[in-house]
Amino acid sequence: MKTIEHFAVTAKEYGLVEGALTALPDIFVAGQRMPNASFKRMCMNMHNTQEAVADITRLSPRLGGAWERHRQQDLATHPFRYEYVPNPLPDVPKDSVMLYSGGLDSFVTWNLLGKPKAVYFAIGHKAQSKELALVERVNKELNGAIEIDSRLRLGDIEMSNGYIPYRNLFFIMLASYHSPNVVISQINEYAPDKNARFYRRTEKLLGDINGFIPRFREKKC
Repeated sequence: MKTIEHFAVTAKEYGLVEGALTALPDIFVAGQRMPNASFKRMCMNMHNTQEAVADITRLSPRLGGAWERHRQQDLATHPFRYEYVPNPLPDVPKDSVMLYSGGLDSFVTWNLLGKPKAVYFAIGHKAQSKELALVERVNKELNGAIEIDSRLRLGDIEMSNGYIPYRNLFFIMLASYHSPNVVISQINEYAPDKNARFYRRTEKLLGDINGFIPRFREKKC
């Protein structure tokens, strides 16, 4: 089925919101044509695979239901065979710690990296209640896999647009107490403390202080 058909068929029976959610997996179809092999594989894994349905369901049962509805609609209208293929992202050291934001991107990346130790920093910002609800849902399903660290309080310096100066610098410094190998994954966006140059400088700073071996590896999607 085409995206508009997924929406129309579902909206007729379940309403507009469910129609939009059911059409959502088709976003990943466009990514299957991207030249970056890693990103392409991730997009293929997220569209019409049982593993994707299971992963999304852990994050949100309602969203997982939409993913499965999309898959079943496609199965009923045309033959296809999508096979989940693990993404060959760089191996991470076994003692690594991943900064976990609580969003869909961090959940997917955490799975692709083999579910390393992960830490969510509860800093008292505006979106914390929603993020914590998702983190706790994952922890309920996976026996507390995500550690919640509440030592850092930055909510009082959050700007009206949600930006918190130096947030990622604080996160990386605190995460370095959990492990010298800190994993950061992000979508292709820029902020003063969210870019390759910033990560390299922070890595060098921590390396100079603690004698850590630089391990920054940039992987563009």
